Amino acid sequence: MSIDIITLGCRLNTYESEVMRAKALEAGLDNAVIVNTCAVTSEAVRQARQSIRRARKDNPDARIIVTGCAVQTDPEAFAGMPEVDKVLGNADKLQTASYRLETLNERVVVNDIMSVKETASHLVAGFDGRARAFVQIQNGCDHRCTFCIIPYGRGPSRSVPAGSVVEDVKRLVGQGVREIVLTGVDITSYGADLPGTPKLGRLMDQILRLVPDLPRLRPNKFYDLVIEVAIVRPGPIQGNMVHPYLRRRAGEEEVTYPNAEIGEVLKNTLGVPLFQEQAMRLAVVAAGFTPGEADQLRRAMAGWRKPGLIEQFHRKLIDGMLAKGLSP
Repeated sequence: MSIDIITLGCRLNTYESEVMRAKALEAGLDNAVIVNTCAVTSEAVRQARQSIRRARKDNPDARIIVTGCAVQTDPEAFAGMPEVDKVLGNADKLQTASYRLETLNERVVVNDIMSVKETASHLVAGFDGRARAFVQIQNGCDHRCTFCIIPYGRGPSRSVPAGSVVEDVKRLVGQGVREIVLTGVDITSYGADLPGTPKLGRLMDQILRLVPDLPRLRPNKFYDLVIEVAIVRPGPIQGNMVHPYLRRRAGEEEVTYPNAEIGEVLKNTLGVPLFQEQAMRLAVVAAGFTPGEADQLRRAMAGWRKPGLIEQFHRKLIDGMLAKGLSP
């Protein structure tokens, strides 16, 4: 059977793409391309559309099924694309019935993601022989950050019970997987909806105790969690910092710094500013701001709704960078 999956966006999408592959094969689907989209930025949506058009060009006779966050948040836009045969919502894409031949004529199947209250563990046979595998522990987000569309694509925060997570990890390690990456939309919220409200640290402790043959578990340090939270916040999203960071983390883009001072500020985030504190330090080392002026910049960034606050620093930033021989 020929089922190609194009995955865009986060690690959770990578995990879900493997689940979808298994569900589609179980349903008997053949000669199909499934595009698992991302909606974290307008650029991500543009890339989704581009991938769909390319998939149709490369596979003129295949059935094109489109799903993911971009579809969940704007199903009509993707249903209106002539290249698309079917659109599936984020909850629907994980159901075997969605890929059965008798249901494929229903062109739009996108249900209310906000009504989904539980997340089940899905058995994934493997990750194409890779030494690393993703295990979903959580989905959704209860935060309502300005500009952020993620909660409307993923629904409310919901956690996978620890027993199911541990069993998934055991099975993957038994298949030869050497590294497990725990993934979700907001994994720092793990357990808040489960009996006893267990925390993420407790889950990780259970995994390490009950699966002693696991060589490596990620995230393995607190800073990884900090970044996972940061990249789904409005600042990095609106500043188009998310995809450059992910490309560098995946080794798809070289990490370079204009000079050693800037490298010191950005080394923990691979040359991509993700935090307000980094923006303040960059203003000092790259544009000659005083610490007081950098704090004023921070206040202006926090009060972005007030017109003119950020703009008053724009010229000073450019002039300061040029004076230091840096390209704005």
